[in-house]
Amino acid sequence: MSILPNVQFRHAGFHATDLDALVEFYCETLGFVRSDEGVASFGNRIVFLTQTADEHHQLVLLDGRPDDVAFNPINQLSFRLESLADLIRFHELLWQLRVYRRNRTWR
Repeated sequence: MSILPNVQFRHAGFHATDLDALVEFYCETLGFVRSDEGVASFGNRIVFLTQTADEHHQLVLLDGRPDDVAFNPINQLSFRLESLADLIRFHELLWQLRVYRRNRTWR
């Protein structure tokens, strides 16, 4: 049996139907900043976002997701907050912005 090295998750990437709107949401609402952008080798626009200077990117967003996809292929993205009160306050902000969560296990 082999022993795995210390493996830590660092970023996720996905395609967007409206890249500019998604980048604006992550930057304006969640505090990400653009660390890089350009055109991917397969021709799609690509934007790298981060919340920390220690990481070049934590999110990679690309355009080109078809409008007619039958379901959202992203099951979840998780964010850590300092406290339950911060989580509830953040949930209320997202609700005001019409970003919905299906279940609320903290209430």
